[in-house]
Amino acid sequence: MSNNFKKHPAYLYAIGATNRDFVTNKDIYRVCEIFLEDLEKNENEDYEFWFDYRFAELITEMTKLINMASGIKVGKSVHDSLAPFQWFFIINALCWKHRDNHEKRRYEQSVLLVARKAGKTFLIALLFILLLLLEPKYSEFYSVAPDRELSSIIKKEMEQIISSSPAIAKYFKIVRGEIRCLLTESKFIPLATSENRMDGRKASCFVADEVGALRTRYPIDAMKSSQMNMVNRTGILISTAYESLNNPMTDEVDRATRVINGVIEDKTLFAMLYRPDDNQKWLDDDELLKANPLAVEIKENFEYLKQQRQLAVDMP
Repeated sequence: MSNNFKKHPAYLYAIGATNRDFVTNKDIYRVCEIFLEDLEKNENEDYEFWFDYRFAELITEMTKLINMASGIKVGKSVHDSLAPFQWFFIINALCWKHRDNHEKRRYEQSVLLVARKAGKTFLIALLFILLLLLEPKYSEFYSVAPDRELSSIIKKEMEQIISSSPAIAKYFKIVRGEIRCLLTESKFIPLATSENRMDGRKASCFVADEVGALRTRYPIDAMKSSQMNMVNRTGILISTAYESLNNPMTDEVDRATRVINGVIEDKTLFAMLYRPDDNQKWLDDDELLKANPLAVEIKENFEYLKQQRQLAVDMP
């Protein structure tokens, strides 16, 4: 293993989780355990997958050129602002490759279930900016969301990050319906399921946001179908939890849970599921933190969550 990577926030997050240095649930504990096991297997040339340390370093260096546009860390570099769990998601989703084809990513689908106000939209925006700069020329990137308002939020977040980052802003052109990278001639287009047909697209990578609010699986399946003839088929599904269980995210989380626990095998699926281990113990601070990884890092967030929980107790 690269000695430099042992200092990386993603690696340190996995070590901290498995050492129980901070509160996390059994799903994340197991995912971090698998990651460390896979890094050990990575040293064996017979292992079918390969961790691209150079690509991880490239992504890490690029985040030093990108600035935070809002929030309590506005003006600081993304490199110094990302939470460890965000680093862990990005590095896993993008840096595992096939050993016999270093251009092909291992994970064709990555799933993130996380509570509200955990930096989800920012994470999506950052992923798209990195991919626009790093993926092959003429790549197409799409976000799908339940409605136009939510879809436009992702584009707005990207615009703000780009305009706040002089080192990369000159390489982008922002127009009404898309964001273009002038270096790679690639483009990002936000789609709203209520107004855009998904057929006929060629998605190098897509992100489905708030999958729990989607009425059907059509947007996800249409995006996956568009990737059939591509070397890299990358789909990222992100959502918060919703009261109704009748939605596509429920099925994705159920399947991801079985993959994490080894009930079924899918070496192309990566998942981080932030949720309580016991839903009945919602007055327990540890259970609250298990669903809110950003609150583990930011004390103000945790205090706010506890205030909101107390309001729920006072006004059931």
